[in-house]
Amino acid sequence: MDSNRGSIVILSIIVGAIMFLLSSFLLYSIYLDHQIANSSIDHLQSYYLAEDKIYLCFDEGSSYYDELILGLKHYLKYKQFGNSSNKNLIIIDEEDLNPKDTKNEIKLDMFMKNNILNGGILAQSDYKNINKRVYGAFTFINPFYSTDKPILSKNTLEDLEEGSIDEFMEQLFNDFKLETFENDIEIIEVNDFQKIDIYFYDEKTRKIRLDFFRYKDEETAVGKKYLSTDEIYLISKDKMKNSEINIYANDVRITDILKGIIYVDGDLNLYGKLNFNGIVAINSGKVNVYSKDRPKIRGMFILNNYKDDEETIEEKIDLQYRQIVVDRFGLYIPDYIKPNLYLVKEGGTIEK
Repeated sequence: MDSNRGSIVILSIIVGAIMFLLSSFLLYSIYLDHQIANSSIDHLQSYYLAEDKIYLCFDEGSSYYDELILGLKHYLKYKQFGNSSNKNLIIIDEEDLNPKDTKNEIKLDMFMKNNILNGGILAQSDYKNINKRVYGAFTFINPFYSTDKPILSKNTLEDLEEGSIDEFMEQLFNDFKLETFENDIEIIEVNDFQKIDIYFYDEKTRKIRLDFFRYKDEETAVGKKYLSTDEIYLISKDKMKNSEINIYANDVRITDILKGIIYVDGDLNLYGKLNFNGIVAINSGKVNVYSKDRPKIRGMFILNNYKDDEETIEEKIDLQYRQIVVDRFGLYIPDYIKPNLYLVKEGGTIEK
């Protein structure tokens, strides 16, 4: 009898011990699963925080997008991001960071892909001491300007979606304007003159001279302007009457090059051995050449409602598309730089 009782006690102890071990193992498994789940959530959260910083820079309504645009413009012009220690950085404000994340630097770089300059962007986070790197790659030149063709018009953009082409041309020409960068150019916008003569250069002052006329048949200029550089940023608007711009090159100093951007609602007339590097935009007009030698233009023509056969332009002008020239002056045209993020992935480095 006593022997049976002892056996029962021992069996109860063994069963209790087994149940204790099983329950402890079960509790530990639940705890471990919980920790793994939390760790997985924290890793995801850290990744998403880094990713969100990249998307913040591509939000057109944010100040970080403005910083990105300025950085890209600076790179296009100077082939570097800047001269300060933060030259390729965008700094995220503290109020835009998660309280458990201290990484506030976004790094930028540039790389070539298929002979086209692309951008790279790197964001990091350290949420709950979990470090994540997220890398993005993007194009930044508006695809409408990336045709590698010297003439940009509805005809040359026919490979793109028709509706988007119409919208692009309408936005560009309805209110053509330029945006100064670092206040480094003087934009001459003319609305009340029908004719503008540009002399490159004036014999007395050795500067570029602009003569302004109220009417096309007027013989005496009602205004004059001298430029201090060889760059011109001229917008001549007169959609009702159609204006004209005449450029007179100096046949003696044929090595001189006029640079910049010229827009006209009407005709562009070229005289002499002109060398021009830049962008010419013609709305509801045409280009005429009055010289024995073909003018040399490196850059791009942008045409809307052209009043002649576009193919004759390259017969009249030695016209060549130059990406470096188009980039140099395109950065002053709104939406020339239009970043488009095409890759986001975990990992990646930027050495700069």
